[in-house]
Amino acid sequence: MNKPLSIPSFPRLQYGVDIVPVEDGKVLLRSFTGSVMLSGDFVAVVLPLLLPLLDGRHGIEDLAAKFDETLRPEIEDFLTLIQQKGFLGKAAQHGREDDAVMLSSKDCAYWSLYGASASQAATRLAQSTVVVTGLGDVGKIVATMLAASGVGTLVLVEGATLSTRSGGPEEAKASEAEKTELLLRKQYACRIVTIPTTIDDAAGWEETVAAASVVAVLSDTMSMSGYDRANEVCIKHGVPWVSARIDRQRAIIGPFVIPNQTACFACFEARSRANADHPEDHEALYRHWKELNGRRDIWPSLLPFAGIVGNFVALDLLRVLAGEHLSAAAGRIINIDLPTMERSVHEVLKLPRCPACSRLRDRRPTKIWDIIPTETRSVG
Repeated sequence: MNKPLSIPSFPRLQYGVDIVPVEDGKVLLRSFTGSVMLSGDFVAVVLPLLLPLLDGRHGIEDLAAKFDETLRPEIEDFLTLIQQKGFLGKAAQHGREDDAVMLSSKDCAYWSLYGASASQAATRLAQSTVVVTGLGDVGKIVATMLAASGVGTLVLVEGATLSTRSGGPEEAKASEAEKTELLLRKQYACRIVTIPTTIDDAAGWEETVAAASVVAVLSDTMSMSGYDRANEVCIKHGVPWVSARIDRQRAIIGPFVIPNQTACFACFEARSRANADHPEDHEALYRHWKELNGRRDIWPSLLPFAGIVGNFVALDLLRVLAGEHLSAAAGRIINIDLPTMERSVHEVLKLPRCPACSRLRDRRPTKIWDIIPTETRSVG
């Protein structure tokens, strides 16, 4: 009787496993999860023929049939060993075409290690709808990375990206959202919808948010145009959203708002104002940034700054969408000093009775006499 196997029915060698020949006929198998040194006749004769067959398409019986029956116990022992080391990926269904063909081999390798599986990651991304608002340098990078990584639908909202730069007649007619759409359609199979206006002026904004998996509001400057409406509508429809902007040499990312779970942007703004040395100045500054509905040409920033911020946001969104990871900015603000790459993280707690997200925001505050029994109240 064959001993019971704990290995997958269709074993597949995990992505990222290095096979390193060592002197004296030894072979080192090394991956992100560990390493093992192998030696002997099995390694010299059988292993070179067996490893290419560990592709998730050959069952145990099929593998054993390709070798002498006397080698079956050694094959089973070898498969059990490398599974214990984490070298075997999850079993694939025999004869089933891999759902992850839409992903690059590098993407497949990453999600197989840090997600549920490459095929599940591909499916989740393909079914995702991401609203990217603010098609400046940061927004374009985020949109491009998401489209290249397999996100199914992008909604590109112009946002606060209006520029005073002069261009040709055709360039002047097209919005940044429409220009970005044309570029992405030439390279990627992503479905793209454009809204060539700001959040505050966008018709059907509620319907757009309600159909989204996540919303990203982005700016190359400190503009907070549309933040209040994005916060309000995303909370109303239970859709997560995140913001990112650049304050000269500093990136400010977050908070990533998960409605009914983490602090919203209004919580952050109120707490930030309460901790300011001059709350009135702080309030005036935030009001100015929210009215800053355009991109300044002269802004102290280098082009790589947008690349750092945009790729950070794109990676975080991909991990949330494909791998079901918690955002690095969930309930927190991440500040990155862009020239030095130093990072600081500030937790943001939910604000009791927050006017935007608290469930008690419409309830009248309880007064002490509301909870004192009538018979114990003093009379006269």
